[in-house]
Amino acid sequence: MLVTSLCCCLVVLGLATPGARAAFGDNMDHGRDDLFEKMGKATVDVFDIVDGQVQLDVALEDTIGQDEVWILDFQPFQHNNKSNRPVIQENGGSLVAENTGTCSNVFTTLPFDSSTGFYKDSYTPNYPGTKSLFSYYETGSEIIQQGDMRIREDHITFMGSMDTLFNCKDSDDETVWEKEVTADAIQFNATLYMTNVRPQGSGTNPEPAYVQSFAILYWRLLRVALSRFLVSSTERLQPIFEFAIVEAVYLNDDEEYGFDRSRAEVQIAFRTVTDNTNGELISVYKINTLVYDPADSVISEISHVKRTPSSGCDKPLGVEDSNIIGDGLITASSYWLEGNSLEYSPDKGRLNAKAVETISAGMWMAGSTVDQWIQVEIPSDNLWVSGVMTQGFGNEDINMWVREFYVGYQVGVGTFNPVLNSAGATHIFTGNYDSHTIVTNYLDAPVSTDAIRIYPTDFENNMALRFELLVCEGHPECFTDANGTDYRGTVHQTVSGTTCQRWSSQEPHMHSFSWENDRDNGIGDHNFCRNPDGQTQPWCYTLDPLSPMEFCDVGAAAVSCAPITAPEADPELYVTYYAPYCNFTEWEQSCTQSWLFVVVLEVDTTAAVNRMPIDATGEFTFEFETYTCPNNDRSACSKVDVPNAIISHEITLQTTVEIVDDVKDSPRIYLKKVHGEDPTVDIRDGYRPGVSHLETVTVDTHFFPEFLRTNLQLELTLFMVCIGREFRDTPDGCLGAPVEQSYTAYVSPEFLYRLSTDNSLLTPDSIATSPQSLESHDYIHSEEIHRSLFVNKALSAMSREYTITNVFRLVERTDRTKRDIQRRDVKDKINDPIAVHQAIYFKGCPPNSTHVAKVYACVCDNKGEMYSETNFKCERSTKGIVYEEGVPSDDAENPQDGGDSKEEGRKGKGVVLTAVLSTTSLSVGLAVLLAVAL
Repeated sequence: MLVTSLCCCLVVLGLATPGARAAFGDNMDHGRDDLFEKMGKATVDVFDIVDGQVQLDVALEDTIGQDEVWILDFQPFQHNNKSNRPVIQENGGSLVAENTGTCSNVFTTLPFDSSTGFYKDSYTPNYPGTKSLFSYYETGSEIIQQGDMRIREDHITFMGSMDTLFNCKDSDDETVWEKEVTADAIQFNATLYMTNVRPQGSGTNPEPAYVQSFAILYWRLLRVALSRFLVSSTERLQPIFEFAIVEAVYLNDDEEYGFDRSRAEVQIAFRTVTDNTNGELISVYKINTLVYDPADSVISEISHVKRTPSSGCDKPLGVEDSNIIGDGLITASSYWLEGNSLEYSPDKGRLNAKAVETISAGMWMAGSTVDQWIQVEIPSDNLWVSGVMTQGFGNEDINMWVREFYVGYQVGVGTFNPVLNSAGATHIFTGNYDSHTIVTNYLDAPVSTDAIRIYPTDFENNMALRFELLVCEGHPECFTDANGTDYRGTVHQTVSGTTCQRWSSQEPHMHSFSWENDRDNGIGDHNFCRNPDGQTQPWCYTLDPLSPMEFCDVGAAAVSCAPITAPEADPELYVTYYAPYCNFTEWEQSCTQSWLFVVVLEVDTTAAVNRMPIDATGEFTFEFETYTCPNNDRSACSKVDVPNAIISHEITLQTTVEIVDDVKDSPRIYLKKVHGEDPTVDIRDGYRPGVSHLETVTVDTHFFPEFLRTNLQLELTLFMVCIGREFRDTPDGCLGAPVEQSYTAYVSPEFLYRLSTDNSLLTPDSIATSPQSLESHDYIHSEEIHRSLFVNKALSAMSREYTITNVFRLVERTDRTKRDIQRRDVKDKINDPIAVHQAIYFKGCPPNSTHVAKVYACVCDNKGEMYSETNFKCERSTKGIVYEEGVPSDDAENPQDGGDSKEEGRKGKGVVLTAVLSTTSLSVGLAVLLAVAL
């Protein structure tokens, strides 16, 4: 299972006091330096998400009898020169709506009125007017006495879609959101300015003065990806997980247009080992067999597949370039006429086309919405077409694109057959979801044809299309660049006859090239000559320790690389040419290949509730064919008549929308990963198979907000394990469990914790001794995580869920110069406790064994059998853990005595990470209760 995209929308409200953040108007020449002596405040009273709807409620304290007006806007009051402020002095004074952003509370422009105007207590805004956010204003019904001030609390509210909030712009039509990208998160923030404006002096033309406070709103997409389940349908092909990464998706594939919160990009990488004694078998991904099966079909589905391993048939035909595909080769059933203009004609529908005034609209748009098509003629004979790339309208601000289409290929003069799917039906391809993002679709098998037609079947507003075709390349030994930068052949010896070193190896020569960073330059798990850095010809590192790099003889560059023509043009040949090359060093005589898939998923956030994860659990499946290639010669491959191998990868996408105000904006600790001996399987939440007795468990933890990591790191002060999932759901975790059902693997001299039940303070002396010790615990600065390793010991004979309680504190980083924390609103709260609840599953003692409670062990019943620390079962061996009458023998690890069971212990709940703190300097006790099922 893959844990993934923890999307965190967080709102932090940092309200400055007038003294700390005051900004006044021009010099006050009326002798009234006490203008703001008596003033109420503006606060964010509610900020929440329920069923996908955002609720923002701002409380505004109106000082009765005082002329004033509250301005809410996502730009400072002094945004520009004086004449562009929300309240101006000119023409007797005015409240000017156009001088504020699209989401302000200045709904309409109003003139100054000394008796009934916007400064008066009786003024009620005429919402929503020309603005798009705040939709309700409530005047308070009660007058409250605060010292010598009389206050009325009014409320202004927004209740609506998250999209409305993210579409807010300032008065210059620029987005109010700023973006910051880190390794763990993509963060957007906007500042809501709350400004109290009062008239200076008397008369009909007063000068406005103001005091300004602010609230900062954060939206965070936390990117965490963990694999839990990767299996194959056959022993012939075994998968090995490498990584899974969640990336942000941007509207129109451009950061300028903002973050698309309804989509998430998932990158999945794994290796496959094709088992064969002579090393001749390879695996080939079968195009269009990637399927995502969500557990809840309402939650998510595939938007489109962004990247699959190359089949070799992915070279652009040249529709984008009119010098390759001329205007006369592109025709259509019709096109939109704008007077006598040809701005929407078929030849304007080239991929990445741009609008040119009076000449081109930057795309083809059909003149009708029924039975329409656009066609391109293929200029070369016997060229295999394998895919289609599409975009929508050439103007990203206009919502027109093709949602679905099918493809026809010419089989005779004027006769077109539809491309079919694997079931033999017309293949309906998923098109675009915005105007600019390129979506690529592959045919199940390439077709040889003289012309291709695209038939739109569903569209947004109108049939607007830009496109390109993908075709088969020539033989891989062919290249056109004089320096061979595009050489993708299989020469693997240098001009001296020395064999090349594999690019994936660092022996005998270390280098910086990798498949992850240089795959577009032909680098991969092979030892073929390449030119990734612009040398004069292809080269390689050699296996000779004394000769790091030598050039290769790959022949001369060709004028062009024409595709292989019939009868050689069998599409099946291309998949073997371009499937990832085999690494035979990792598993002897078996082909190890690396695969990368990039999928964009739609995630339904309409049911989002504050701090509750939206679970989009589902299963990816990939289908692989098997080929035999004697001597690993890709030109001699043939398909093996065996059932296709199915690789299944179960994934969980969790998008958590979190909104907090000033009080809740505190350090938060999250469990990042929990795994046993198999690091590819995340075992939190009781995920099977769980862990065995004496199996090492790794717990990775990190904390937010990320800016705190500049100065602070996590320090572990307690690690406890207890029986029962129920402890996961209480604030104190295992600190509340009976002593006979728990053990302490580690307690620090710095441990301090205050129980939530009776507020009593726990110290190291409060914790019972234990026959268990933590293997290791440390903060890893390069990864910005805390990692704990412990060897699990059996608290029960039966399979049970366990809870782990970790208590952390935040301390100054040990690897950096001390710097002060600038965000005072968070710094003041780093002492607040935090809980993270998870669970892991314990398999129980194996058959033919007995649980010895005193030493938390599974003891083998049969004489001569020992418990294996590698296989986790009882077996006859010379190595293992031997117990006699419940006491460890000399050849086994000797645990400490468990102590008197009556000794006072502490109870706890669940896999909970809970934070406690010490008040010295920045040393903060942060307890994280980590409920984990062992």
